[in-house]
Amino acid sequence: MTIAKSTKKVSADLSEAPSTKTHGSTDGGTTWVPVKVDSSGVISVASTGVRTIDSSNSTTTNLGNGGVYTGSWVDVLDYSSVIIGILTNQDSATDGFQVQYSSNGTDIHHIHEFTISSNNPNGVHLVFTLTYQYYRIVYTNGTTPQTSFNLSSTLSAQNTTHAHAHSIDFEISGEHVAQVVKAILAGKKPNGDYVNVQTTAGGNLKISVEEFDTAAETQLDGVVAPITTAVSDQLKDYKISNVDADGTPNYYGFEEKDGAWYIMKETLSAGNDTYTYIAGVSDLATSWTGRAGLSYTIFSSAF
Repeated sequence: MTIAKSTKKVSADLSEAPSTKTHGSTDGGTTWVPVKVDSSGVISVASTGVRTIDSSNSTTTNLGNGGVYTGSWVDVLDYSSVIIGILTNQDSATDGFQVQYSSNGTDIHHIHEFTISSNNPNGVHLVFTLTYQYYRIVYTNGTTPQTSFNLSSTLSAQNTTHAHAHSIDFEISGEHVAQVVKAILAGKKPNGDYVNVQTTAGGNLKISVEEFDTAAETQLDGVVAPITTAVSDQLKDYKISNVDADGTPNYYGFEEKDGAWYIMKETLSAGNDTYTYIAGVSDLATSWTGRAGLSYTIFSSAF
């Protein structure tokens, strides 16, 4: 809007008092209208376009068996996100709810699709970033005709996050939409360097025990074996399976119910006993048979 200022006389009873009036133009300078003020003399500012209901992609019309609602393509260059609320008493078809995007308002260039369950008494609410110039909603009902349906789309000119507030005891289900986050964990070493945290070959968070107490022992399934003073939760499901403790080196085989395993090698030396490891995801029997020829490493590298 173009702003201009003019000075002229006001009403007859104040004819001697000059007044400055601010005008604005909505068409680049051709048509000028006075800027409005409220009862206290403050200029009124209209906040337009922050949020608006998109009636072209909202409906309360019930859908029959396999019925389809198709919204209209809407130009959303002035908006950042769309907030969608869905309340239905019947399940949608598989992937029956779609948010479609287009760069020309004709061809479909991207789709977000979900299956909507009727097992949501408070409805489903979703937020999507508008990544193309045009968008529309397409909703396909399941096999049971609806008797209650409310689909509401609200366009927002501001970035809207998908944050919800629930009670502490609120039960989360797979039907709740969540933001997908990929992140890297890093930690600070004693020397001040930062390194990325690693995982095991099976995708579990790698946990290492840096200090060992060689005098500590535990009895696992009737077999006494030396252990570290701190036992990693990562290995809590492993049970002793094989023991070869006739001298040095000694070997202890552990196995988890799904077949993952590790072998601990104990090398005894006066004042300097050492423990090294090797781990695998299956076939402990073969590795145990060839245990003497395997390559062992420290705990933090093996896991």
